[in-house]
Amino acid sequence: MRNSTYQDRTFNDILITENLISPQKLAQVLGERENTTEPIGDMLVRLGLITERDKARCLGKQNGIAYADLAHRELDPRIARLIPHPLALKHLNALFTLIALVLFFASHAPPNHFRAWLHHPMAAGVAVWTAGHLMATGLVRDVVLFGAFLVWAIADFIAGRRRDRVENTQYAAGTAKGDIGAVVIGVIVWALFAFWLHELLIGVKPPV
Repeated sequence: MRNSTYQDRTFNDILITENLISPQKLAQVLGERENTTEPIGDMLVRLGLITERDKARCLGKQNGIAYADLAHRELDPRIARLIPHPLALKHLNALFTLIALVLFFASHAPPNHFRAWLHHPMAAGVAVWTAGHLMATGLVRDVVLFGAFLVWAIADFIAGRRRDRVENTQYAAGTAKGDIGAVVIGVIVWALFAFWLHELLIGVKPPV
């Protein structure tokens, strides 16, 4: 049975009723809206004004469907296949960014296995970072920006490996100390960006 409280209410009305966004802020966002084909819920999530959970909960109330938060429950693999592909990729991007930051700091950390194996972990990290963002975003400007970084990172990585072979460059053997340092610093910086700096500096709160 549909929830009579929200029956025939618009998605925007429910957002305001649930105190997820003020009428003034919503009006401002709608006034600046460029892509009229993008659902307002997706747009607000992209701007970091609401979360994916907020959007799902409001859509459920609009359509009379109970919302169930499965974040802390074991999910049946058959049900997992029903999760929208774009949403899954957005969350996968968080993992890609974490890996990229670990590789980035591996290039500056004491001798570690990341640098001993890859030789150029910073270029590899940039490639992983851009690949994750390309999977998670679909706007033309994002493809141009991150696509350019990806091409540069791959070209730089290949050129660096080729130069190492020509010059017979030797890299120090990896150490546990270096590995731990790169991972710990990478995780700390990732957490700072994921939960605070990304929204502060970029204006978008990433799903994690």
